[in-house]
Amino acid sequence: MITIGTLAALCFVGVGFMFILLSIPLIAGRVKPNGLYGYRTRKTLSSEPIWYEANRFMGRELIKAGRVIVIGSACLAAANLIMRENLATIMVLGMALTSFCVIAAIFRSMAYVTRL
Repeated sequence: MITIGTLAALCFVGVGFMFILLSIPLIAGRVKPNGLYGYRTRKTLSSEPIWYEANRFMGRELIKAGRVIVIGSACLAAANLIMRENLATIMVLGMALTSFCVIAAIFRSMAYVTRL
């Protein structure tokens, strides 16, 4: 039987897929400079070529992060079916995994943009 913890882990799988889907327009160069969506810094907003290059890089990093989140969360859901961890444990592990992946993508993108 599926527990609430397993459902919570599967929600994190959905979060990983969301990151992957949101990164596709960035990689494809379909997101024009704006104030809502994309890798927005003073440097990226100052130049269209920098904007598109930075967003392509960030999109690739978000796909990597999304993959790790999907795989890690699916493993977490499978493990929860066996071990029956409590909801708090699943939420903490899912948030930690997601946070680590997103922060890593941001820092790698920040390092890349400084070289542009």
